[in-house]
Amino acid sequence: MSGNLRELCHDWYMENWYTDGGPYQVNPTGPPRSTSIPPAKVLRGGGPADYYHITRSARRANQANDIQQSVVGFRVVRESDQL
Repeated sequence: MSGNLRELCHDWYMENWYTDGGPYQVNPTGPPRSTSIPPAKVLRGGGPADYYHITRSARRANQANDIQQSVVGFRVVRESDQL
């Protein structure tokens, strides 16, 4: 999926989350509320028009909740107890 689109995540964006967010966590959910103005969610990766170093899934950016772009999408995920 890398390079297909920017992925809008459910997590609130905090610029220094990985340095100030506390101890290591599996599947961290980010801060409980937005720390940015305007409130923003995490964007991961990049789209086909972005430079190659931006399309990495580890890349984090932010986007205000009221902005719509054709290069931003999301994944539907469902947890399961079965393997």
